Order: sequence, then C-alpha cells, then structure tokens
Amino acid sequence: MRESIFDKISTEWWDKNGPMKMLHSMNETRVLFIKERIINKYQKVGSYKTILEKKTILDLGCGGGILSETLAEDGANILAIDQSKKLINEAKKRAKSKNLK
Repeated sequence: MRESIFDKISTEWWDKNGPMKMLHSMNETRVLFIKERIINKYQKVGSYKTILEKKTILDLGCGGGILSETLAEDGANILAIDQSKKLINEAKKRAKSKNLK
C-alpha cells in the first residue's frame, strides 16, 4: 500500500501550528456540537457523563485522534478507526501517555 499524505505528516499531527492546524482550531466546535447532539438524543439516560459511560462512540477516520482524545478525556468510550497505521500509532502513544483507553 502506498504511503498517504496523512502517513507522511503523522509525526506532525499534534503540532497545533503544523499541517493539521485547521483541524485543531475547529476541534472545540466539533466537540460542542457532538456534546449537544448526544445530550439531546440520550437525555433520558442521564447527564452527559452518564451517557458517555453507557454508550460507545465510533470515530471512523479518526486520524491521529484529535477528536477521540478530547472525548476520551471527558470519559467517553471510544472506538477510533483509521486506515493509517502511522496515525493510529501516534494516537495510541498519546493515549498511553495520558492514561486514556
């Protein structure tokens, strides 16, 4: 398999001023949108934290895990999938260093 553009920048994925700067800059907005949707859909389950404990979120095409990591820090159960093994390895390293699943 050919190396993708994302594979080539995998070591720079978490540089907030690097090639993924736009993705980093919009992460807070994405998280707020997802949080709002989760609360609206599952409000009968309980609080946001309770919902995250009882549900699993799929992040398909997670890249290096910018969104997944943020949701995991909130207590979410995340299944993060990406075709780039290099990006998955970057995400795993960060998750391990932050003691996240």
